[in-house]
Amino acid sequence: MSDKKKLLIPLFAVLVVVTAFILYSPSNLLPRTMKTAEITSIGLHLADESNTILLVGINIENPSSVPVTITDVDITLLVNGTDYNSLVLSDDSITVEPGQTQSIVRMVQLTGSPIGYQPDGSKVHYLLDITAEITGSARSLGLEASRTVTINREMSWFYDKLV
Repeated sequence: MSDKKKLLIPLFAVLVVVTAFILYSPSNLLPRTMKTAEITSIGLHLADESNTILLVGINIENPSSVPVTITDVDITLLVNGTDYNSLVLSDDSITVEPGQTQSIVRMVQLTGSPIGYQPDGSKVHYLLDITAEITGSARSLGLEASRTVTINREMSWFYDKLV
């Protein structure tokens, strides 16, 4: 075998390993998925005398080539600029497969919020400021990576209390 071929074989092997690492390394792929997270919706689950439970919807798209597991979602929800001790009631991990979009719905309990206290038949406007801290992890090539992102959304929301 010629000297040129002896040099090209290891060079080609290194190129293959580097390419595989770039394409399948969880530390390279995880940020692509985590940056797609967005708060898409909010809905009322319960409004009683002291507690309000809202459903917060978050979509995450996985454009990478490895599954990403969302291990934690922590949400702080301000109503008209005030935090009413936001407590996330549901906490299960969700796996987003490559090429898929996954919807995550979390129940957030607020204690003593003004939502639900208006007179019957009235429609009241609230300004909601939602901050979600989302942690995801991915495994590939014997490596594991974890990343936490924070997303915010401010939205105008109306509660219509029927008689």
